[in-house]
Amino acid sequence: MNNTEHRSALVVADTSGRIAHFNDDAELLFGHTADDAHGASLDLIVPPEHRQAHWEGFHRAMRTARAGLEGTAIHLPVICGDGEIRVFPGVFGVLRDPFGNAVGAVATYAPAHQDAQPFTPLGEPAQQERPGAG
Repeated sequence: MNNTEHRSALVVADTSGRIAHFNDDAELLFGHTADDAHGASLDLIVPPEHRQAHWEGFHRAMRTARAGLEGTAIHLPVICGDGEIRVFPGVFGVLRDPFGNAVGAVATYAPAHQDAQPFTPLGEPAQQERPGAG
């Protein structure tokens, strides 16, 4: 067992897409420090080729308090601190207040899988890439 096998990265963003929380496991798995991540745009971890679709889905989710893939465990691409893009099993959701209004977003990630393809469900082979979230 390596030191990342049972890690769970947690990233929380506010409604503007600024990182509000980046836990120790996110630092370990992604290679960015919490100091660098806190207050930064989610562009820190979203690969450039997926940003347009990501932001369209993110802003739609913040307006509607719903995301199309919310709660679905899929492989998510992340830009790591060394500049490499790695694919991590993850799941994301919309954070809501007691009245159902979006107050942010949260994503959790497990250690990267070598052969995983972005935006494929966990345990399924890649059929095609699905751009963006939501």
